[in-house]
Amino acid sequence: MVLINSLMIQNKIRIFGLWQEYGWRKRGVPFNAKMLSPKGTFTVDKDTISYLLTGNFVLGFRTTVSCLIYGDQIGSPSIFTDGQVFWTNEYLHYIEQGMLEVDDEILSSIKTHNLKCPTSVELGQDRLIEYARWISHSGDSENSKG
Repeated sequence: MVLINSLMIQNKIRIFGLWQEYGWRKRGVPFNAKMLSPKGTFTVDKDTISYLLTGNFVLGFRTTVSCLIYGDQIGSPSIFTDGQVFWTNEYLHYIEQGMLEVDDEILSSIKTHNLKCPTSVELGQDRLIEYARWISHSGDSENSKG
């Protein structure tokens, strides 16, 4: 497990890709370009990417961010989940670019769910709201400011 890429919140939620430079200022860890490999270093199968793209939205900000390495537009800083693991839009960007290897914990969750990310109906809206509440109370909800 690459600990620099994840952060535990309230001993309940591990979020992969919660980097300060992408808006997660109060709770994130510093982004370190040395943790990345050149584009295309890692090959990620389309099922893994598809799974991560269909994750359930938990929390996001009304701003957009760009890749700190190449300047590509990433979109809004957002957190997604399958109910077991959490990842950010920024983390997914580096996975898609082949610059970061998918963490074993995420791969295990994907395998547990047989390559099909549970829907918000399957997880339950109350559960997703509770996740957002945990994260918001950790201080990150204020990170959308300047």
